[in-house]
Amino acid sequence: EGRKKLTDKLVKEQLSVRETEAIARLLSSKAEQKPKEKPPVPKSYKTVARALKDSLGTAVKIKSSNGKNKIEIEFKDEAELKRLFKQLSGE
Repeated sequence: EGRKKLTDKLVKEQLSVRETEAIARLLSSKAEQKPKEKPPVPKSYKTVARALKDSLGTAVKIKSSNGKNKIEIEFKDEAELKRLFKQLSGE
């Protein structure tokens, strides 16, 4: 199917050999790429995120990507950031 589309485009637009090669490379690389399935987030991560949300009084997300984990804490303005900092630092 990809070859048929490329041939039709080549004839219709009278592409040069170089343009045709470039398009063929793009089409073949797209075909080779498979969408990666994300592993499910462990239940314990969700539990901790919920507990942090309740404790901090703001939205908390835990993200996991390529073996790295992140905690995202939302805040509205500088005052809320200061409040969160004090709470997290134990002041």
